[in-house]
Amino acid sequence: MQSNDNGGKSRARRRLHSVIGESKQNVNNTGQRAGTADIIQRMRVLFTVLFTGLAFAQQPAPEPAKPKRMPEPKNLQVLKMAPAELIPLMRSYNTALGVQCVFCHVQGDFASDEKGHKLIARRMITMTQDVNKQVAEIIEKSGQDAAAGAGEMKATVTCYTCHRGDEHPKVSAPAAPNGAPATPNAPPTPPPPPAP
Repeated sequence: MQSNDNGGKSRARRRLHSVIGESKQNVNNTGQRAGTADIIQRMRVLFTVLFTGLAFAQQPAPEPAKPKRMPEPKNLQVLKMAPAELIPLMRSYNTALGVQCVFCHVQGDFASDEKGHKLIARRMITMTQDVNKQVAEIIEKSGQDAAAGAGEMKATVTCYTCHRGDEHPKVSAPAAPNGAPATPNAPPTPPPPPAP
């Protein structure tokens, strides 16, 4: 029985050696048998080309970034509006006063009332809203709006009306250069878009 086992093992070994022997008998392009070193060299070239191709293969396009939703503003006491309208309005305040957001807001905590400039800004915004309301009523009562055409007589007062890009309102006209008299026909500096 032992001889049958050994015979089976030896047959398996012979078969394995014949398969290995067949693979060693690969023929290269010159008609000669390819040696193990030649096969390894070919495999290196194949893998180099394969990995280089993978490295330069076009990656799938990344998914378009979902638009970030602005967090809901907190502590709005004067400006009651949607966040999409609020940011452009705040940017107009930056331009009108020539300041950055941190002039009125605490960095990282826009809801905070810690800075005094924010409290002043609230009063100024309320003041411009009241002035614009009163001017609109005067124009409506006078009938000028209907006679002049829609939108021609619309008067708006904004932060820029007085501040002109400075932290503090301008209280007088700038002096004329070289002491020359100011020209009455000089066009005024155009204001930024009106704030609601």
